[in-house]
Amino acid sequence: MRARIQSSRRVQAAMIVAVVAAVWGPAPPVYSETGRGVHATSVALERWLDRSEDTPLTSYRALRRLSATARDGKMRASMLVWTELDAAGGFRYSIVNEEGSESVRRRVFRAMLEGEREAESKGEPRSCAVAPANYTFEPEVDMVDGLLRIEVHARREHPMLINGAVFFRPDDGDLVRVEGRLAKRPSFWTRRVDVVRSYARIAGVHVPVSLHSKAQVLFFGEGTMTMTWQYERINGVIVGAPNLLAMSQED
Repeated sequence: MRARIQSSRRVQAAMIVAVVAAVWGPAPPVYSETGRGVHATSVALERWLDRSEDTPLTSYRALRRLSATARDGKMRASMLVWTELDAAGGFRYSIVNEEGSESVRRRVFRAMLEGEREAESKGEPRSCAVAPANYTFEPEVDMVDGLLRIEVHARREHPMLINGAVFFRPDDGDLVRVEGRLAKRPSFWTRRVDVVRSYARIAGVHVPVSLHSKAQVLFFGEGTMTMTWQYERINGVIVGAPNLLAMSQED
């Protein structure tokens, strides 16, 4: 019985690590040098990489909704939480309300938020940005649903990097979506983790707006997590008024 309980806890921990890794990375692109290390002839790719004039995200306050399922949908939970980031206080959060599986809320949501706080304090999201230092880019550029698509491959095996594709707008080179599979399994128990993360430009700043991750965990089956952001403040500027009621009713 004790061995069975320990095995279940290891599998639950694997799910947590898988979800946290998916949430942390990849971060919005941050470049110190324009296109260095990229040997592609695509003008569109060079335009996307040349983000030297972008305004960096230095602080924000956003309401997030987290929802997750585990055990092939048999366990469900959701949470509304205010999240903030600034130079003085780092990353912090305040839970508004939560419901559903206590195990998912404690072992996934809270673990993820604590993991994000620790990762931000170490600068890990930026160190795994979609940049030439971390990825190779295929020279071919495809057009998919009005967006330019480029395949990317992680330069090293790391649970915060992916093998997949980036999608960006052809007119201004703004990153719209990143999707793929984590370049390294977070644990023995996790078979694979697929991630789709979407971005938008709000008040001139490039920020994440949604995340969907799907993980296959040994013995637990498929687990999924979705997270959405509604921003109140970005870099000290008021940009919106998040609707608590509307977000709590999201599917």
